Amino acid sequence: DSKQTSMLINDPDRRAKEEKAEQERIDKEHRETLEKNSQAAAASSAAAAAYAAETASSTVKQTAAQVLQADSNKRIANLTTALVIVSFVSAAISVMQFLAAKSAVETAQKTLEEMKRSGETSTAQAWAAIGNLNWLAGAMDAQSKQTKIMGDASEKQSKAALDASIGMARTDQRAWLDLTIAPPTYFASGKPFATTAELKNLGKTPAKNISVAYLFLGAEKPYNITVDDAKLPTVKFGMLPPQGPAGFPVEITPGKPEEALTELRYEAIRSGNIEVFSWGLIKYDDIFNEHHWIQFCYIYNVPHARFNLCAMHNAMDEPAPKGKSKQ
Repeated sequence: DSKQTSMLINDPDRRAKEEKAEQERIDKEHRETLEKNSQAAAASSAAAAAYAAETASSTVKQTAAQVLQADSNKRIANLTTALVIVSFVSAAISVMQFLAAKSAVETAQKTLEEMKRSGETSTAQAWAAIGNLNWLAGAMDAQSKQTKIMGDASEKQSKAALDASIGMARTDQRAWLDLTIAPPTYFASGKPFATTAELKNLGKTPAKNISVAYLFLGAEKPYNITVDDAKLPTVKFGMLPPQGPAGFPVEITPGKPEEALTELRYEAIRSGNIEVFSWGLIKYDDIFNEHHWIQFCYIYNVPHARFNLCAMHNAMDEPAPKGKSKQ
């Protein structure tokens, strides 16, 4: 052993060859590591670009599909155009960021190729290049995640804005029903106390599946009336066009329009001992297949000879109608 050590010490050329071989082995390992990191960075770049393109395409498709459902409203079309532009701009920014990162990766790859050709790169330079590629790969991965977060947030905001616009358009375009009760033709002893209720569509589109449940009654004071809307007589109209009216008779006894007030009952109503109510529930659907309802209650105002709204049982859509009401 001492002899071999002595020969190694006395043979500087051999020592130099072994050191060079060891250096070449280290450089080879560094280059292989650099190539693997370069390939990983390139794959991450491609994945980021594909996700950015897919996100933009998905946003545009979803926006376009929702717009088709409300193409009758110009405001939706204008809003959707703006959302599409925003989506494209967002996608363009993501692609530009991806291209910048890709350019940096390509520069690092060219540096690596130069290092391979020259064969004179030092260990410190190789590790520096590897470190740069690792940093770029991490930065691109972070950018890809940030792009996904921004894309998801933009998609949610676009959908919320579009849904709100569609809701406003439907509210503006839907059917709105209203009920009025005309004063009785006669209010006198020995005359029929009957009138007509008019149902009118004040909206811009037809109302469908219309039904009106109602009751016409007189109650003595002090009165405590309990009415179950579900058990009231019902009239069905099918469909009512915009501004289209539909009328139905309101009689003391349904089906008896000629039934006259007796002297006793006439005096009771005139003096206020008996008050006359018209009470009911209207149900209908709009063209967007949304269900609506209206509770109504009118009381006869003797001095002014007309029907006024009651203090209760006049509501619509919110909250849901209850079965029984008291007056």
